[in-house]
Amino acid sequence: PSDTDPQKITSLKLGYSYSDAEKYGFSISPELGNSFSLTYEHADKVLGGDYTFDKLLFDGRKFIPLPSLHHTLSLRLIAGHSSADISDGEKFKLGGNYSADNLSNTEVKNFSLRGYKPATLKGNNLILTSLEYRFPLANIEHSLKLGPLSIFLERLSGALFIDIGNAWESANASTNITTKEREINSIWQ
Repeated sequence: PSDTDPQKITSLKLGYSYSDAEKYGFSISPELGNSFSLTYEHADKVLGGDYTFDKLLFDGRKFIPLPSLHHTLSLRLIAGHSSADISDGEKFKLGGNYSADNLSNTEVKNFSLRGYKPATLKGNNLILTSLEYRFPLANIEHSLKLGPLSIFLERLSGALFIDIGNAWESANASTNITTKEREINSIWQ
């Protein structure tokens, strides 16, 4: 089956999330602490779906305050594994730029690998790590009136980041992706 084929997935999910991350009045993101979630999913034809598979996903984050006010170092690790016979639509997809803010979203199958097109890598295994330096640029606190439309600008912030990751099939020893600009060869296992 492909991503466009209709699929009926019937599953049971069990998840646990924890966070002691602290965010303050003028913070641009959490500045101190840890957050993680662990999700297990079991889909089965016995439950009325078209597929039987198991999927496990870990998403962990650490926020480290830096000496300058509201400057933060953010570390993230995502690891996932699922049965080899999982449908295409349920595989982990890596590439593109997706929001990384929602720890409790257990429906996520698409993960950011900034600088690459969405779903550049796909498979039943996933590993992704990110390092991000977040910093405030200005507290604007100003509104603009454009006729009947009002826009409020609160803060301007920036981030420098590096993402490293891979998604692959258990049966394959390597994944090769060719784009117009570059070829990516990966042998992560």
